[in-house]
Amino acid sequence: MLAEAEVNQGDLTGWFNLGDCKACPRDDRCDEVPLRVPFGILGYDNWPTCPIKLLRGPHWQHVVHMYNAKSVSPLSGWPSAYAAWVVDGLCQLEAAFARKQAAEIKASRGRGGSHGR
Repeated sequence: MLAEAEVNQGDLTGWFNLGDCKACPRDDRCDEVPLRVPFGILGYDNWPTCPIKLLRGPHWQHVVHMYNAKSVSPLSGWPSAYAAWVVDGLCQLEAAFARKQAAEIKASRGRGGSHGR
């Protein structure tokens, strides 16, 4: 759920008008966000709070940091040296990025027509 939100942050801020945290009074409005979107956010209709707020949390930011580090160099002791939630988060994030990339490739093929045929 968070991995899908991470890779689709642009859609969250555009489609769902989330992420305008500067205008947010930082009260309980974040908890109301899922209730204001009747069809769910990214296919999930049971968000406990605003997805942008969750993405900024320290645990998820640790997963993102580890994902970035793993993209540069193999992680020492991977995966057995890491907590299960970190391993699961990284696997979910990698899968979400792969799904997004596959969808973008499929969409670009649809727009570009058939080359060389």
